[in-house]
Amino acid sequence: MLLEKKFTENEVVSLKVSSGEEIIGRYLREDNDYFYVTKPNVLMMNPQGMGMVPYMFTVNPDQDYAITKTSIITLSRTDSDVAKQYLSKTSGIALS
Repeated sequence: MLLEKKFTENEVVSLKVSSGEEIIGRYLREDNDYFYVTKPNVLMMNPQGMGMVPYMFTVNPDQDYAITKTSIITLSRTDSDVAKQYLSKTSGIALS
């Protein structure tokens, strides 16, 4: 059995949840019940291609989010190109 190294704090991760949404966020920590991320975005298709929008619109976008592990179907490190786009969007700093 191959065991993957755990995520490091602030690493960009992608989660697929049982509702069908794909969430991209920065990993904070996890416990037995929750996976904690900050600045989560959801992938959406638009006429120009794939885009990212905030996971929730009615809350402080800088707060931490606890996502129940039972609602996560799968999770992984985010592709480096997508992670750069995400970091540019959430930090306001253009990355090349």
